[in-house]
Amino acid sequence: MDIRERFRSSIRTPAGIRYTIVFALLAVVLLANYSLFSLKANAGTKMRFVWFGLFFLILAFLIFTYIRQMRMEFPGPKCCISVPGLIGATAFFALEWHFGVEIIVNPKWRKISLTHHLMSIGICAALFLVLFFLFRSLKTAALIGTVFYLVFAIAQYYTTEFRGIPILFYDLLDVGAAMEVVGNYTFELTKELVSVFYICVLILMNLYRDRDRAPGLSLRSKIISRIAAVVILSVLVIGIGRSKAFSKSIGTVGMPRSAFRTTGAQLCFIQTIKNALITTPEGYSVEALKEGAQPYIDQARQYNSNLHEELVRAGIGLEEGEQPNVIVIMDEAFADLDIYGTTDLADTVIPNYSSLKENAVKGKTMVSTYGGGTGRSEYEYNTGGSMHLFSLSASPYVMFGQRMQFALASQFRKQGYHTVAMHPFSRTNYNRDRTYQAMGFDEFLVMEPFEDAERVRDYVSDRAVFKEICSMTEESGEPLFTFCVTMQNHSSYNYEPFEAEVDEWNGEYPSASQYLTLLKKTDEALGEMIEYYRNSDEKALLVFFGDHFPSLPHSFYKEISGVTPDTDFATHQLYYQTPFVIWANYDIPEKENVTTSLNYLGARTAVLAGSYLTPWQEYLFGLEEEIPAFSGKSWYGKDGLYHEHGSDEHVDALINIYDSYVYNMLVDKNHTIVEFFDLPVL
Repeated sequence: MDIRERFRSSIRTPAGIRYTIVFALLAVVLLANYSLFSLKANAGTKMRFVWFGLFFLILAFLIFTYIRQMRMEFPGPKCCISVPGLIGATAFFALEWHFGVEIIVNPKWRKISLTHHLMSIGICAALFLVLFFLFRSLKTAALIGTVFYLVFAIAQYYTTEFRGIPILFYDLLDVGAAMEVVGNYTFELTKELVSVFYICVLILMNLYRDRDRAPGLSLRSKIISRIAAVVILSVLVIGIGRSKAFSKSIGTVGMPRSAFRTTGAQLCFIQTIKNALITTPEGYSVEALKEGAQPYIDQARQYNSNLHEELVRAGIGLEEGEQPNVIVIMDEAFADLDIYGTTDLADTVIPNYSSLKENAVKGKTMVSTYGGGTGRSEYEYNTGGSMHLFSLSASPYVMFGQRMQFALASQFRKQGYHTVAMHPFSRTNYNRDRTYQAMGFDEFLVMEPFEDAERVRDYVSDRAVFKEICSMTEESGEPLFTFCVTMQNHSSYNYEPFEAEVDEWNGEYPSASQYLTLLKKTDEALGEMIEYYRNSDEKALLVFFGDHFPSLPHSFYKEISGVTPDTDFATHQLYYQTPFVIWANYDIPEKENVTTSLNYLGARTAVLAGSYLTPWQEYLFGLEEEIPAFSGKSWYGKDGLYHEHGSDEHVDALINIYDSYVYNMLVDKNHTIVEFFDLPVL
């Protein structure tokens, strides 16, 4: 039977019809994306003819695969694979998986060193052998591995596009948070993604057209092959886990996006797993910590017993026993883009914030995250702990949320406050529901008060949130402590129906224009809130700060400042700070141009609110005199400069003691020094 007659007979069968429909759909989707590969779309690039030719090669491969599938001959039974065949298959799929991931995720994959290429390919090869020996099937190993790496690459690509940094290990422990916001992003295909997807799919289709291969068919070979799978996997995991050379080669992934591009997606993701493990601080001793804590326990008792005198001495205008409402707003991605003082964006976009002076303490607070990772900033403010103890890819709320009972909410609750957490989005993001309960919040409000509230894009507006807070303080019969995390300014900033009001670049940076418009709306709402409390009879303290810098195109940052976040160390640190202000409608000592960090800001809040202090907060004030600010990224010295961790022995020793206390508070639950972190008995 010739090819034409065989095709005619095959296409009329149910299987032939299914094949035809599937391949027709694949062809339609490929042709619909022709513009991605056209010479016009790739004009000016060295690869324009390569992409143009690749499109037609993929189309030819698609047609070839369809014709081959339509032979309608079922492959024979499974047979043994030869040693050269296994070596060839392992090398082929290891190369396919490694380069498939890098081509999709990393536009600069050609700059990855040969060493890192070989390391990643070796891991892919080991995983292929594990799957092959475990399932005893070449087809199954190829299918599972290819699907896994495709999903990994696609997830990494879109996550990097949306928030500016790739997926890190602890993101996987809070997948729900990502799924909650996924509908607010625009997914666009790229030629890299289309190419790799089609090549992988067509290779698998051709593989499944032939007989399957196994290590051997006897019972003995089945046992040996599965033992081999366990051995290879164990060697791989233990080898990477204990290898200092691996970690040294990859680094600490301090700048995830840059590290993923220069080292490779797979290697850096593995390193984030290693980084997520918490090591006991050097010289950790509970007895030594107790001894060091005693002076601060005594200080806190003395301060609390003379609280009113201390407030008068500090110039805080509260009557004895008076408790103001304490409103803490961590505003999503609120940032001052005038970090170099080279533009007047702040005066244009956030004039209400910029003009606050009377009864205000304001400046910049160091944060440990960029473009995302809101929960890390929450943890630092609410507990006084720092991300320095953790890897910067870790999520303290997810890891230790249920152990965070020594938090500001608990402190205020014990003084008669009604404590309310608010986040107008999801209850489970970053494990907030369980964490807030442990922290001592009486209520956690998400979407309940905002069913009919104003929305900006698809998020509840900051104006609606601030109005709800004003209503809460008005209606509450007891002093209120509220901690609110907003959503209005959440990325991405390419929401097409939203019309930008701030555009000084003639549409060249649409995402930046949209972000700045959102910032302006936040500032307007902040101004309205300040005005409300200015005219209120009830005392109120407002703490307002951003959780992280927004992820905007580096070309935009270069346009407004002449540099990008990864220019050098000092420049890089400026992108890990956000504006803060503590404002009161009663007298507080005024300060401007303050540089602090989130782990200090909570203690400063307690003082200005006239609260009793914990020994832990007294300790933080003492540490602040030595180290004015620090985060998981760097520390800010008395010299007014940013420094790398590890650059000063004295500072390193102080932070090591601090880390030991944080470790004792969160990790060493059987030996926690409760009297140090809790309010003294009043």
